[in-house]
Amino acid sequence: MKNKWLSVFFIFAATNLLAVLTQQKMLIWCTKPVLMPLLAIWLFTSGAGIPARLRNGWLLGLALSTAGDVFLMFEGKLFFLLGLASFLFAHVSYIIAVNTGLREHRGFLLKNPVWIPVLMLYPLALLSWLWPGISADMPIPVTVYALVITTMAMSVLNLRKHIAEGAFSTLMSGALLFVLSDSVLAARLFGHSFEGAPFVVMATYLAGQYLLASGIVRLFHHKNAEARG
Repeated sequence: MKNKWLSVFFIFAATNLLAVLTQQKMLIWCTKPVLMPLLAIWLFTSGAGIPARLRNGWLLGLALSTAGDVFLMFEGKLFFLLGLASFLFAHVSYIIAVNTGLREHRGFLLKNPVWIPVLMLYPLALLSWLWPGISADMPIPVTVYALVITTMAMSVLNLRKHIAEGAFSTLMSGALLFVLSDSVLAARLFGHSFEGAPFVVMATYLAGQYLLASGIVRLFHHKNAEARG
C-alpha cells in the first residue's frame, strides 16, 4: 500500500492541476484539501528509519500546509492572513525539523559563509519588486514570510556535502520550487499577475512539496541500504 499512496497523490495532483488549468472550481475544492494529507500518509508509511523529530516536523508542516490550502480556497483578507500564517508555520516546522532531525548533517554554510549574503539578496530583490503593490498593513507579514521561506531554503542548502548527493539534489530542488511557488503567488497577489499564474503556483507547489518529502525518504532509504550492505 505504501507505493499506492504515492500513486493516489499523483492522480489527485494531476486532477487538481487540470482543474486549475480549466478553472473547474468544484473539482479544485474536491481535490486540493486531500493533496498534502495523501503525501503525509505516503511519507509516514515509507519513512522507515527517519528520525522522529524530522518525520514529525515534516508531518506537522504538511498538516499546516493543508490548513493553508483550505484557507486560501476562500476569498477575503482574513482567510488570506490565515493561509499566510499556516504556510509560514509550515516553513518554520520544516526548518526546525531539518535542524533537529538532521543535526549531524549540517555545516555547508558554516564552511562557505559567502553563500549567506548571496542568498539573502533574494528576499530583498523580491520585496523591492513587490513593494509598490503591498497594502499599508501588509509590509511586516510579507517581509517576515519572505525571510522565512529563504531561511527554509538555506537550511536545506546547509546539508550540501553532508548527505548523499541524490537526496540533497531532490531536497534542494523541492525547496527552490516551494520558494518559487510562494514568490509567484505573492507576485499574483501584489500587482504582478500573469496569465496562467494560478497553474504555475500550484504546479511548483505540488512538485516542491513532493520533492522535499521524497528527498527525506530517499535519504533514509540510502542510509538503510548502506546499513544492510
